[in-house]
Amino acid sequence: MGDMTKLLLFRAVLEAAEREGLQARAVSTGAALMRTLEAARERHPRAVRNLRGAGTIIAFDCETPEMRDELAAALRNNGVLVGTNGSQSIRFRPALIFGDEHVDEFEGVFAATLRQLAL
Repeated sequence: MGDMTKLLLFRAVLEAAEREGLQARAVSTGAALMRTLEAARERHPRAVRNLRGAGTIIAFDCETPEMRDELAAALRNNGVLVGTNGSQSIRFRPALIFGDEHVDEFEGVFAATLRQLAL
């Protein structure tokens, strides 16, 4: 059955997620983040390709591993924490409290970073 303390903690987390509407928030925020990345893909097709995801768990590929590393490092230096996966993928796995205001902030930083790197 497991440790009863961990079960109680898990139950509290589930109750908080339901009470605060975090699942619905992840769906709507993920849609806004996807729209932002789709727009970036239109302007920077080498930097944003193979866009995919569900909710706020989103990933895309860059044209080359070197481009992915350069973009991920520049985003980190500009205050955006992203993960890397495989040889060319950048991924987002933000906290459940990530909201539309964060997407708006990300949109500006992402656009500026892509311009900075001339991608």
